[in-house]
Amino acid sequence: MCPRLSMFRRQKQQISFQSFPVGLAWARRTVLFSIALMLAAATGASAQVATLLPNWNQLSPATSPPTRYITNLTYDTTHDQVVMFGGFGTCVNGPYCSDTWLWNGSNWSQANPVNSPSGRAGAAMAYDATSGNVVLFGGLQSGSNRLSDTWLWNGSNWTLVSPATVPPARASGSMVYDAALGEIVMFGASAPAAWT
Repeated sequence: MCPRLSMFRRQKQQISFQSFPVGLAWARRTVLFSIALMLAAATGASAQVATLLPNWNQLSPATSPPTRYITNLTYDTTHDQVVMFGGFGTCVNGPYCSDTWLWNGSNWSQANPVNSPSGRAGAAMAYDATSGNVVLFGGLQSGSNRLSDTWLWNGSNWTLVSPATVPPARASGSMVYDAALGEIVMFGASAPAAWT
């Protein structure tokens, strides 16, 4: 079953979240529901969100990706498209999807890059305005196999890169571009526990 948009109720400028999505691209921005909203949802507390009152309409695009969850979405400003990669679901290559889909505002199209990351769910992904690329890091593959690879999407192809410093393997982290620093910031995730 696909992750669904949070159903929420408005109470005097407060929104009480009943559930939270993996990721959401809306109005040419990538909206990342981060730890604060997850904690609010987990504790039943409400969050003040005066400006996030979207009017949602269900669309019926001619083409859609296969059903999946724990996927990644981000808006690519350079190429004016939402990029979706991977996830866990009903994919051609097995339950860990390795396909790239692009949303142009009215329809999905499957990209056919020459290179692509391996199938995974729960990778961290964000658009890097400094380089003009989408950055994807890590994810979960085959049960408990967490990844630590870094990929760049240039609008038509994925490229594996080898940064000088690499965070430990992880899945389900949050990643966002920090315009003040001019760099990607990644936070949290589930990493393998160290047992002695």
